[in-house]
Amino acid sequence: RRAGLSVGEFIEKFEKPGIPVVISDVVPKWRAAGEWTTTRMRERYGGRKFKVSATMEMELGAFLDYCESNPRDERPLYLFEKDIFRKCPEMEGEYALPPHFDEDLMGCLGREERPDYRWLIVGPQGSGSSFHVDPNCNFAWNATIQGRKKWVFYPPGVQPPLDEGGVSLPEWFARHYDEEHEGCEHRLECVTGPGDLMYVPKGWWHSVLNLELSVALAHNVVTGRNLLAVADYYGEFAAPCPPGKGCRGDVSVNSSGDVPTSVIFPYKERVRAP
Repeated sequence: RRAGLSVGEFIEKFEKPGIPVVISDVVPKWRAAGEWTTTRMRERYGGRKFKVSATMEMELGAFLDYCESNPRDERPLYLFEKDIFRKCPEMEGEYALPPHFDEDLMGCLGREERPDYRWLIVGPQGSGSSFHVDPNCNFAWNATIQGRKKWVFYPPGVQPPLDEGGVSLPEWFARHYDEEHEGCEHRLECVTGPGDLMYVPKGWWHSVLNLELSVALAHNVVTGRNLLAVADYYGEFAAPCPPGKGCRGDVSVNSSGDVPTSVIFPYKERVRAP
């Protein structure tokens, strides 16, 4: 966890070698830090519909009622909204690109052509993302606005324990978190809270479990350091993923912006490390 991390130091110590880091002094400066809490979001947008679990749309107020009821579902509903700034355009001015990530090379494609790259994420305790590798050789950052998130990482080439058919996140922790397995010595983990921004390097397996009702903004990034890998990936795998299919880390390019349901409700098909 770092504060006062200069852009140059970030590039040399974290981006180039591909090492995760939590940056703690960027998000608190955003207006979003106060305006994107569940209380304020309910007041502002309670009647608007958002994408939930990649399969349905719900009014935000009804979804937050569900979250606040402390659901005991094995796989709770999870809001992943790729069109948040089209549906709520005023929100776009309430955050700013961190200086560490302001080299936005995909921006040259324009709004109409670039793949979707940012998502508002809201989920109750126990929800989250199963193990995956972010698509298309992107790297990403994830800013926690509200709640606490448990992160577990495995570096490129080290696959976490994956169960045939997939299991829920709580079940994965119950089965595998304390076991000795190949690669466990390489595992990294931490908890992020309000105001923390997690940098996720390309190629890292990661899973995220919401320890509390949480709100976050996720953002995929292409810079000069990963541009060639992204271009090679698109050149080799030209077919986009069908919505609802698991393409994170798999063989297809995910340019649809629809979060694969395999990340939230794991399918039998396994994804593989790049």
